[in-house]
Amino acid sequence: MPQDVLESIVSNLLENAKQAGCQHIHLQLEKKTRCILLHVEDDGCGIDELNLKNIFTPFFTTKRQEGGTGLGLSINQSLLRKYGGAIVYSDLKKGMYATRFTLTFPYEEISDAEKEVSLKDRLDN
Repeated sequence: MPQDVLESIVSNLLENAKQAGCQHIHLQLEKKTRCILLHVEDDGCGIDELNLKNIFTPFFTTKRQEGGTGLGLSINQSLLRKYGGAIVYSDLKKGMYATRFTLTFPYEEISDAEKEVSLKDRLDN
């Protein structure tokens, strides 16, 4: 996944948290066998249970009066899917944080031999 795409996704989640009145954001990376998880948690107001089924629906917004377009989460989901990833919402409401989005990125370990071949290819080109 290109860096600018990742930055756009995370930036959108941070902006949503800010709009939800959050004061604290917690980012956590977790490495699994074949993927990397990025948990983005905030202490904002959370998402109303009645709206949960629509949060990834294009143009769905509860912030239309404040200029919301309802495109951020649907674009995030589309971009992640394009690169083999996913986004999942969790309602925490326990402890300090109310909302968590978990981004999943596919990941494969490459051997030292593969790294050397890749580096050699780059140097030869």
